[in-house]
Amino acid sequence: MIRVFLLDDHEVVRRGVAALLSAEDDIEVIG
Repeated sequence: MIRVFLLDDHEVVRRGVAALLSAEDDIEVIG
């Protein structure tokens, strides 16, 4: 499992990238 911590000052960017990554089975978004 790959864990990804997202950090960006634009919430829209964070949500968009998190949504794309969450669609993958082996990736977990933790922040």
